[in-house]
Amino acid sequence: MERSTPQQAETVQLGLFATALRIIGPKRRDYSGDADPYRNLRSAEILGVEPWRGALVRLLDKVSRIARLAERGGTGEVSSESLIDTAADLLNYTAIAVGLVIETMPDAQRRELLSRLAEAARTIRHSNGKERRHSEQTHDALTAPAAQG
Repeated sequence: MERSTPQQAETVQLGLFATALRIIGPKRRDYSGDADPYRNLRSAEILGVEPWRGALVRLLDKVSRIARLAERGGTGEVSSESLIDTAADLLNYTAIAVGLVIETMPDAQRRELLSRLAEAARTIRHSNGKERRHSEQTHDALTAPAAQG
């Protein structure tokens, strides 16, 4: 087993976050429409289950799938959902669960958390040239031919 370099670990992490960001909007619209981003998860209330708990159950399904894929060398029988797809879904269910928990918080606490998250979102939306150059350098380091020794 070969251990990851710091650059490879960063690539995995950033790649998973980028994949999760790319799919969350279209999936949200497919499942919930445009008005209520959590509409499909609110259906858990019919059974007397808080929506955030329902999201956590789905999150745990993704954890179980990742564990099973790991046991099978990274592949599963459902070829349309790869390890990366499952991991991106896990990240998104985490964000969804947190969003639903935030809805249950007292107003002041909810506003403070939403403000912190909005600032973090602005950082992603308006990344500066230095961050882009860092990503490009990481990509170059990962794709460069191995040095001959």
